[in-house]
Amino acid sequence: MLSCNFNPWQGLVPRVAPELHWHVLWTICQPSVREVVEKADCVLCLGAVLTEMETGGYTAKLEPKNLISLTAKVQSIGYHSYERTDLCAIINELLVRVKSGQLGGKSFNVPVIEPEKFQRSENSDALSVADMIESLNSMLSDKYSVISDVGDCLYASLSLKTNIFLAPGYYSSMGFGMPAAIGAAVADPSRRPLVLVGDGGFSDDGNGNIHCRKMGLRPIVIVFNNASYAMLRFVDQPAAITN
Repeated sequence: MLSCNFNPWQGLVPRVAPELHWHVLWTICQPSVREVVEKADCVLCLGAVLTEMETGGYTAKLEPKNLISLTAKVQSIGYHSYERTDLCAIINELLVRVKSGQLGGKSFNVPVIEPEKFQRSENSDALSVADMIESLNSMLSDKYSVISDVGDCLYASLSLKTNIFLAPGYYSSMGFGMPAAIGAAVADPSRRPLVLVGDGGFSDDGNGNIHCRKMGLRPIVIVFNNASYAMLRFVDQPAAITN
């Protein structure tokens, strides 16, 4: 089984076998990962609503005939859709079939995908996002939980190698990072929160640091300061939103 997470579902499936687990976001993911998924003869989407976010701005080239999409409201198999079915019952039946031995003798070659390479800054004195992601990956372990706000920090966080990942859905929850970090720390005190947040999101709820101090929590907070609401500028380019 190959596992490919859609944004923002990273962390949903533990990375127990990294060679079988990738993150796919089409236009901004590794081209080799995108190629494997799009050429697959069967793509099973569990709980993923294929919106603009999950499909990288609708750049995904998924053949409907090869797609099985299962959500809580509707299940689609190829060109056929079924409503008011029990998603849990379907998943349980899939598990029964997988364990029944009916797939005995069937195998496939696991694609070999080179590790993701980051474009490092040419200025040795500058700190780039790539530098930071590589440094964070070198330290991440089961001692940390990763939380991301929306915007550039969310897309950068998709390259982090973690089993515990919390992020808001879509674009509507700016300021999620710090409150989520408090919740994560309270829920699992054994893990220290690592928070990635933009300057816009931090200006909304950065005062969560005050509560962390009161509660004895020690999150690591990394602020992406691009001096703008970059997501709004991307979505509404003519407005030239910078601050």
